Amino acid sequence: MFREHLPPLEQILEKHRRLLFLGEPGMGLSSLARQIQSHLTSKSASKAVLATLEDFESNLPAVLPRPASGTPGENVAGSAGWYLLDDLDRVDFSHLGRLITELNRLESSDPNCHIALFSKQGYAAANFAPFDVGFSRYYILGLASADVQKACEAEGIDPLRFDEELERLDTSVEAGNPAVLRTLTSLYSGHARLPDTRTAVFAEILQELPSPTSIAGSTRQECLRALGLAMELASRNFLTPAEAELAIGARLELTPQEATALLRQVAPVLLFTPEGISFPHRSFGEFFAACALRDRRLSLVLDAIFFPGTRIPNPSWKPALGFLAEMHSGVRRYLAAHHPELALAASLSVLTGYERAAIARSLYARLRYRKEPRGCVDGHRTSASS
Repeated sequence: MFREHLPPLEQILEKHRRLLFLGEPGMGLSSLARQIQSHLTSKSASKAVLATLEDFESNLPAVLPRPASGTPGENVAGSAGWYLLDDLDRVDFSHLGRLITELNRLESSDPNCHIALFSKQGYAAANFAPFDVGFSRYYILGLASADVQKACEAEGIDPLRFDEELERLDTSVEAGNPAVLRTLTSLYSGHARLPDTRTAVFAEILQELPSPTSIAGSTRQECLRALGLAMELASRNFLTPAEAELAIGARLELTPQEATALLRQVAPVLLFTPEGISFPHRSFGEFFAACALRDRRLSLVLDAIFFPGTRIPNPSWKPALGFLAEMHSGVRRYLAAHHPELALAASLSVLTGYERAAIARSLYARLRYRKEPRGCVDGHRTSASS
């Protein structure tokens, strides 16, 4: 639906002086920046300068490339028609005010120049919003099924077989992210199939996605697990900023100020919407919630997944329990014996013979108790073998 109304890139570039291109992690912002530079170079005599803001602190000319014929110390500031500045999300938020000052100075020296910034959406929403007055925003859409098919063909992969694997592991939506698709095709190429479990697949996906480098990996993981678990406990896929800060502070034992600062640091891997803070895909939050509980005692896990004061499972936990059952043998055994429909959310390959038998016995007992024909499932008669 959205693709039908996308304006041509050339129209976007002609219409605006200041542009802000946004996307979730792995959506190919740097590739887009290079494509725009190539487009501008081929269509215009003016220069299109591409630079990364990764090392920006206070001096914009210092991060701009030197002209090919330039001498040391020279740069292209004031001589280009377009400045394409990538990796805005790598700039420490304490330097953003200075960056805007530098951009204003650049425009003052060359009133005809244009500026495009490229950033992860979460970072821009959490840190850059106070400074983005005058920037027109454009969001990158994910890949369509035709794009995925072309990528498979380029890698020598059978698109139909690959699509079957995506369906088996319920990763079709996530495959619309170019970085995720690259990971999935790499995993597939080795054995002409994806790994047996969703846990193994998502562990690879989330390891390969671009993430903030300003904080230690273990702290980042604990922060994301806190957010994922809080979303599951709240039975929704988003948190308000206050809820997110509370969840991070409680899990990592931080002060409110420290939790706020940490949330700003992990913002590039999140999405900030009018509804609240969420993960780019709800499956990411479900995976992190399962990781938060994988080493906990069974009794604590059950307290989390049941409605308060009952032994009735909260249905919103089902996708996360699929991950958790693959990670936690105690949870898997309990679900197989007491809630077989939830145990089946896990990949069948992780179920032991005992667990499969327990699931079969429990489901058979339910059919008999409800006086349903043994050859019927959901009202449709099946063969004895099914």
